[in-house]
Amino acid sequence: MTLSQRLKSLLQQQLEHFRLRLAYTDALPQLVVLGLIAGIATGLLIVLFRLAISLPLVAMLGGDSENFESLARWQQFALPVIGALILGLVFHRIDRSAHRVGVSHVIERTLQHQARLPLKNMLVQFFGGAFALICGFSAGREGPAVHLGAANSSLLGQSLKLPNNSLRILVGSGSAAAIAASFNTPIAGVIFAMEVILGDYTIVSFIPIIIAAVSATIISILAFGSDPLLSVPTVSGYSLSELTYIIVGGVIIGGLAALFIQLQKIFLGFSHYSVLKRFLLAGLITGSIAIFIPEIMGIGYDTINAAVAGKLALTLLVPLIFAKILATAAAVGLGIPAGLIGANMVSGACIGACLGIVASYLFPNTADVSFYIMLGMAAMVGAVINAPLATLLAVMEMTYNPHIILPAMLMIVAANLTCQVVFKQRSAFETTMSFRDKQQHLLAHILQRAGVTSIMQTDFVLNSRFIEVPQAQQLVEQKPLWIVISDVGEQKSLLNPADLSRFLDTHSAQLLTESKEIDLLEIPATRMDMVAIHRQANLSEALELLQQSGTTALYVQQQGTPLLGDVAGIITESDLRNYYAPASRTES
Repeated sequence: MTLSQRLKSLLQQQLEHFRLRLAYTDALPQLVVLGLIAGIATGLLIVLFRLAISLPLVAMLGGDSENFESLARWQQFALPVIGALILGLVFHRIDRSAHRVGVSHVIERTLQHQARLPLKNMLVQFFGGAFALICGFSAGREGPAVHLGAANSSLLGQSLKLPNNSLRILVGSGSAAAIAASFNTPIAGVIFAMEVILGDYTIVSFIPIIIAAVSATIISILAFGSDPLLSVPTVSGYSLSELTYIIVGGVIIGGLAALFIQLQKIFLGFSHYSVLKRFLLAGLITGSIAIFIPEIMGIGYDTINAAVAGKLALTLLVPLIFAKILATAAAVGLGIPAGLIGANMVSGACIGACLGIVASYLFPNTADVSFYIMLGMAAMVGAVINAPLATLLAVMEMTYNPHIILPAMLMIVAANLTCQVVFKQRSAFETTMSFRDKQQHLLAHILQRAGVTSIMQTDFVLNSRFIEVPQAQQLVEQKPLWIVISDVGEQKSLLNPADLSRFLDTHSAQLLTESKEIDLLEIPATRMDMVAIHRQANLSEALELLQQSGTTALYVQQQGTPLLGDVAGIITESDLRNYYAPASRTES
């Protein structure tokens, strides 16, 4: 064996050991390594995505990537319409399954498809999302960024043939890294991944996701500098007399968040129309509004900065709020491959600016308009995506002001309760998923966390269907947990050694006298037919395979070792029940 062959063999052995460890729920060192790789890769990808949007816009808009207001009115109308036509024609030629993009797609694939995100959807998200934002659609880049980060990390795991339970952590790491790289808010990125994408908080997933968020933030700072994305002022304090007003403001924002989700539902109802018709409708709505209120075009971070600087009067802010909500709901609901987080930040900032202007008259000595802008941003996004903790931490990281925590908590909670309890609206992501008939299942959520190799039983012996009495006696004396009956071309079966032992105790003397072989498929015993499952599968896939096949046992396939047989381990239905029953009680 040459040196290169030895090195290759050693690398394969180490990779196989790495895969085996990742099947366990306590594989923290291995997951930290994956989190670091996912964070760096996602950070680089998000930098590339941001440049793909900003560079064409800088060239097109005279040096300012947000300055759609500088376009002539006919251009403000024509740009999204022509963009919608081009996107529609391209999407018409793309397989329909590749149309699904964004955060909802990531959640769906994580819950229902073992966190396996396809490459084709990722490519559609990158190029389609960048093109949509260049064409001035009222949307954000953070949703596409989350999809890109999650898919990039998932594809890394798939290429290495890692267990599917570790793909969940990779998807969470990529999602956190994407948010962190987009806003320079690593803490908010971590909580967003846990709160929205994974839906749980565990130490094993928490640490690698933190590593991913921090590494992606560093990449973003190296590329774009440490200056904040928004011109966030030093937010001053507040008086206790304002707290009631802040709660009322949260109720108002919650109502407007519910309006956005309701409009999104209306536009999602057009899903039976062709993609070209839907995109053209979105372009016409955006272009028609932009003629009168061009500030709705693009993400709109320049609008937030203008509001913070006090350059926007109530006469513009109020119509801008409703125009931005309508244009964003139309773009997202009709399938334009862009996000809703950034656009709703703009809507929330405008609402907050209105509240701040009114507060300056009610509380002239203490009220600060920029303070209410920050609160409005957090409350609107928190209510729309149902992520109150992530948005609270985001506003803390952007303002560097701990004094904002209490009022932010009050406004975010009031907005969330109003949206969900009073108006009975689910999050925008869940609303999108409901139109795809996707439901979350607690059991699948639990079982996706571990791979099949983490609970498989390896104490077994392989034997053909027929066996001599002396060999059968030796086999029983070994006291294996299971006997796997395996013959070439035949279905494998599982036999309890205790059944063979009882048969030998009763019939061994007669069988020895007659020199007969024992047929392990004919002796009185309870046998279980088995079907194969690949070793990268997680426990959710194992349960699904048991249900589909109607069997009560699986064997984990051994790869690359023909002399040792193709059975690496055994999983029975009772093994799965013993695993998920305690976990279910813990979750509930």
